[in-house]
Amino acid sequence: DQWMEQDRRIQFINLPEQCTVKIYSLSGDLVQTIYHNNSMLGYEDWNFWLDVTKRGWLVHIIEEYLFCYNWQNDSRRTKLNSQREESLSHVVRNHRDIFGQYVDLVVLNKDKEVVAMKKQRDFLVSSLEYRLGCLLLQPLRFLQSFFA
Repeated sequence: DQWMEQDRRIQFINLPEQCTVKIYSLSGDLVQTIYHNNSMLGYEDWNFWLDVTKRGWLVHIIEEYLFCYNWQNDSRRTKLNSQREESLSHVVRNHRDIFGQYVDLVVLNKDKEVVAMKKQRDFLVSSLEYRLGCLLLQPLRFLQSFFA
């Protein structure tokens, strides 16, 4: 199957710099309004899914592809991916009520990663290979000090 899971979700791409997206039910009731005001922070689909999740909506995957589009090297989506950190920060700021409750988990997980990296560094620095490498490079570093 050539489609990735992300191809199966609603996305709002190539919106004008400022616009309003309104989503209606089949019966014509307004169910969601998205105010888009920055073309470079375009993860509006994330904002949409987080909003409907907060409302307790149930989501159903539609097995049929209702439209297709392609990505190009100079597309807006490609440019957004290069600014992913800033775009994700924008989504988090829009939904602090959701992300705020998980800050402690994120901090604890990052701390575990740091501790694991320090252990790995300590293991490598104390290894025989590392110490032999330092010993072999010592004469070269001594010579470099004269030319630096």
